[in-house]
Amino acid sequence: LASLYKDHQQLELALKYSDAYRKAKDEMSKKGINDSWMISSHYEIRSEIMSAMQRYDSAHYYLQLAFDSRLKLIQEENRAQVVAIEAQFHDQQKEKKIEDQAEMLRNEAVKRRLGIGIALLSLIFTGILLFFYVKLRDINKKMRQQAALISQKNLSLGKNLEKQIMLQGEIHHRVKNNLQVIISLLDIQREEIQDPKTLDRLESMSNRIYSMAAVHEMLYSKEGAETISFPAYTQQLCEHFSQIAPEGQTPVFKLDMDAPPLTLETLMPLGIIMNELMTNSLKYGTMPNHQLEIDIYLQPCADGFCLEYRDNGPGFPIGTMGERNGGLGSYLLKSMVRQLNGHLTTHNDDGAVHKIFFKEKNQRELSHEFISDTDSRG
Repeated sequence: LASLYKDHQQLELALKYSDAYRKAKDEMSKKGINDSWMISSHYEIRSEIMSAMQRYDSAHYYLQLAFDSRLKLIQEENRAQVVAIEAQFHDQQKEKKIEDQAEMLRNEAVKRRLGIGIALLSLIFTGILLFFYVKLRDINKKMRQQAALISQKNLSLGKNLEKQIMLQGEIHHRVKNNLQVIISLLDIQREEIQDPKTLDRLESMSNRIYSMAAVHEMLYSKEGAETISFPAYTQQLCEHFSQIAPEGQTPVFKLDMDAPPLTLETLMPLGIIMNELMTNSLKYGTMPNHQLEIDIYLQPCADGFCLEYRDNGPGFPIGTMGERNGGLGSYLLKSMVRQLNGHLTTHNDDGAVHKIFFKEKNQRELSHEFISDTDSRG
């Protein structure tokens, strides 16, 4: 009760019940009944009450009494435990002496048997070591011979790899040169043609060939690399279209791309797609007294990539990309998207917007789809 009243800050009642407990303790002590733990608890509670009443000297006095009482009890308990432990220790020592003597006799017998066993095992182990030494010597000899053969083969493979890299680079170089020759021939042919439609088609074809030639040029410049940075490739296409744009209609490009290097199988269809989109922007997106701006975004999404291409031209006449008679460009655009296992959406938003989702491809997939596409056209 004293503790409860103390916790509820009713200090006078707490002190009252503490005094009552002390009287009861004194009566019990006269009858020979002493509980040291309870006495110690009484002193602790009384010290806390005094501390709460800001009577710190009395609180310290009762706390010291509690400490002395508990220390005395602990010492008495420790003495009793020490006596019991000493008696137990003497008994255990006697038992241990008997066990030690028996163990000593058993150990001597075991040692004799172990000595004989170790001697036999030593002989057996020595024989095994000699046997494996001979075997390992033969194996090492064979391994040295195989290592020499492997080294020769690796050297040969390294030379073949260097030749293949050189041949691959030479192939890209020759393909790029041949495509450049075709472009030059088309340029020469354009000088002899007066029909605007024919000139336009020749220029579109020349740009398509350039988009493919640029891929081989970049692969050749990277000396055997199998992937190309799409942002760097797109930047090269942008520079090309800036050079061929009519005077006063040079577009402003804004690129924002986050993609790892792509393989030739993926970049080739993408290059044709980018060529068609830029060609359409120059052809249909230019307006008098209006700066053509082209924004290109590429970000990873799902298990592929999202390519967004937009210009600030007049947009699609019917809101989305429609079919035109003889429109090779739209056919190529959709065909290349299909080769990339992707899909194309178009709409107007302050200009024409193309959104393309595609996946990176490998050579086998590209070849299979190319054959299937050819068969379907046939």
